[in-house]
Amino acid sequence: MSTIDDIRKVLQDFLAPELRTINARLDNVSDRIKNLEEKMDLRFDAIMREIALDRRISNLERNREEKEQQQ
Repeated sequence: MSTIDDIRKVLQDFLAPELRTINARLDNVSDRIKNLEEKMDLRFDAIMREIALDRRISNLERNREEKEQQQ
């Protein structure tokens, strides 16, 4: 066998399975991150609904406009 054939065999026997394992682990991590992002989005939406920020801003703007009209 030549050196090139030896290197190819090492790559096929060792690196290829290792790369597949690493790829599977990365896929798992990616799935977990997506799940966490979904949970965070749900929590953020719940918090935003709870504090009703848009409504509060509208009320502040309306109050400011009313005060300006009174002056």
